[in-house]
Amino acid sequence: MDGAGYPTAQLASVTQDLGNGQTRVVTFAESDDPDQDPWMPGLMTYLGRTWQYGFVDGELRTVTPPVGPGWAFEYSTAPPPDLSASSALGTLM
Repeated sequence: MDGAGYPTAQLASVTQDLGNGQTRVVTFAESDDPDQDPWMPGLMTYLGRTWQYGFVDGELRTVTPPVGPGWAFEYSTAPPPDLSASSALGTLM
């Protein structure tokens, strides 16, 4: 439990069965960033390589791989497009 009385259980690892007796183990850890939500995975490690995940208000914003450029994500709150028949075909006269 944390100081507020909430459970602090977190996903520690995932083991994937690859078949033929082989498995892959991916481990997860909290971010070192104090502003990061502790319920979101901050780090993922596989074969000694670590990916870092950045969240803002519960939304994934950045992924930094161990090598090479990372990814940035933006989210839109725009309403979905109108896909009704009249909208898709235009106004019929």
